[in-house]
Amino acid sequence: MPRIDDLIDQIRVLEEEMQIEYAKKRYVAGASWLMGVTAPVIYLGIVSMLLLDAFLCIYQSICFPVYGIAKARRSDYMVLDRQDLPYLNALEKLNCG
Repeated sequence: MPRIDDLIDQIRVLEEEMQIEYAKKRYVAGASWLMGVTAPVIYLGIVSMLLLDAFLCIYQSICFPVYGIAKARRSDYMVLDRQDLPYLNALEKLNCG
């Protein structure tokens, strides 16, 4: 199966080239100043999401047992698999939510 081995080698070479091209496009320094101005507004939403998450955890812990409702496990509904996307840098992984 030398043909398949050759194709696999070509795929690996192309993946490496793709990684290099992604790395060239990933720099935040190339972003426009308008993106820099809006970034704080966008990231301010993280605070409200964390507060909502904390409220829901407390709500579920206090109210669900009173009404006999089973608690929902967060892992059943949320999958954080950004670490499996090697072509993203840290900032892109943060934004990938």
